[in-house]
Amino acid sequence: MVRPFLETKTYQKVKFVYSNDAVSQKKMEELFDMDTLESSFGGRNSTGFNYETYAKQMMEDDKKMANFINSGCSSLHFQPSFVASEASDGSGIASSQENPPVSCKDVPKIEADMPKEMQKGRVSGE
Repeated sequence: MVRPFLETKTYQKVKFVYSNDAVSQKKMEELFDMDTLESSFGGRNSTGFNYETYAKQMMEDDKKMANFINSGCSSLHFQPSFVASEASDGSGIASSQENPPVSCKDVPKIEADMPKEMQKGRVSGE
């Protein structure tokens, strides 16, 4: 059913599994922890989707995004910088910290790299 929609190269990379096939079940067990995989995907976890947990997570993400926007940063695009040493980078944060806080200093000034005509909505010829 899916094969006509996939390129040959992609089709060769995809492993198709079926719930009533023992070989498919063995492949699934090799790739996934069946105790944590939802039963709707062939696993043994019957808890299903908890919309309340998901809603809380989304609300936390919304708060983080609002705080970031309200922080005065001019761009939402950022790339984390990684330092090879274990020493502090001057902000008091060791480079090995798993989730260092992101500030406006970490956001590249994209407008600085743009031609003046493109900055702040200016279009040439106006």
